[in-house]
Amino acid sequence: MDGSQGRNSECRFAVYVGRVPLWLIIASAFSLALIVRVYLMVKWESYGPPFQWELTSIAWNLASQGTYANPFSIHTGPTAHCPPGYVLLAAACYKIGGSFATGYKLQCLLNCLIGSVSCAVMPYLIERMGLSRLVGVTAAFIMALVPWHFLQEVRIGEGSFAGLLLMLLTAAVCAPCRSDRRSVAVAVVSGVLVGACGLSYPALLPCAAGFLLLKLYWERHNPRTVARFWLTVIAVGVAVMSPWAIRNYIVLGAPIFTKSTFGLELRVSFADNAAASFADNGAAFSRYHPYQNTARAMELQAVGEPAYYRRYLHDAVFWMWHHPTSTMGLITERIVLFWFPKTAHLFQDVFLWCITLLSFAGLAVLARLEKPAFCFIGVIWLLYPMVYYLVQSWSRYRIPIEWTFVALLSVLSVRVFFGSGAVSRRTTKGAL
Repeated sequence: MDGSQGRNSECRFAVYVGRVPLWLIIASAFSLALIVRVYLMVKWESYGPPFQWELTSIAWNLASQGTYANPFSIHTGPTAHCPPGYVLLAAACYKIGGSFATGYKLQCLLNCLIGSVSCAVMPYLIERMGLSRLVGVTAAFIMALVPWHFLQEVRIGEGSFAGLLLMLLTAAVCAPCRSDRRSVAVAVVSGVLVGACGLSYPALLPCAAGFLLLKLYWERHNPRTVARFWLTVIAVGVAVMSPWAIRNYIVLGAPIFTKSTFGLELRVSFADNAAASFADNGAAFSRYHPYQNTARAMELQAVGEPAYYRRYLHDAVFWMWHHPTSTMGLITERIVLFWFPKTAHLFQDVFLWCITLLSFAGLAVLARLEKPAFCFIGVIWLLYPMVYYLVQSWSRYRIPIEWTFVALLSVLSVRVFFGSGAVSRRTTKGAL
């Protein structure tokens, strides 16, 4: 009897949460997340000293000189080393700040806003994927209160921005295809988001391709409508990325639609002295990467960025072909490190490993419920890490998909405490 009463009270709580207006949940999650992030930023002084790396160098050069160039310590000229999406936002911060130090503080504040918006989007996204408002509320407040990649989120920011774009794209493509104006508008918005992903974080593009195949399968009974939807998405996405590709063709001599650095990253990751993780790969990084090796930067300056990185790509593929055992060993280790990251602190390692294991348990719960969330998260988990199985492992590469781990933790928590019905059932329609 006591157990039945406890279960009934839990269900009543789930119903109560379902009656809370969605706009109020979104506003509360955003406010709480922003307060937590700004407090931690000030408390830990994570806005200084400024963290200068390729992206911030390009952003500062764009703000101060008006040219998209010079990602390294010496003048190497125009670049496509970083895609422009987040760089333009960072450059605006430096332009407003007037100095690198002040601009960097504004960039850190911008990153706090991006993280807070991601928390606010979470309840809406969760419901779009067929899960309950209780799951969305749980996920939003976990993200708001426990930013476990806080320093990387605030000091670098690129990954958080990519994660927000992926969340918005996932929410957009969840809508069923219809032959009406609303479906056309959704297709255009989805195309803009696909283009923004390509111009901000190219590793997200395989996820967009996976969503395409998933939607084609789901709506195979309506092939013309879904084909029209995705042709619109692809056309708009290409149109969004085309100005960047045209600029690169004019300035660099190559129509680069996203970024130019795959050859560089592959060369640093596959060499005689290469290690699986970024933390242990100092020897190869300092030998090949122009960021640390001035001689390499001067070589790049002499031949041009596209040609230099193409040569690196050829060298990396040549090394992989002639060292198959070492190549497979590095790839295998990086697969493990992506899901069970290695950081500078053992406590953080154990925490992230537990998050991974619990998230897999949450994915198993979703598999039984036959909800869209399982398919979308499954596609993301399958396709997003592919490129990171090849390049040197770094825990920050998981940041764009950390929201999927939070969603699965929330699914597992709600399943344990409230039962499977509270995971998938909409307790009330709610209102925006």
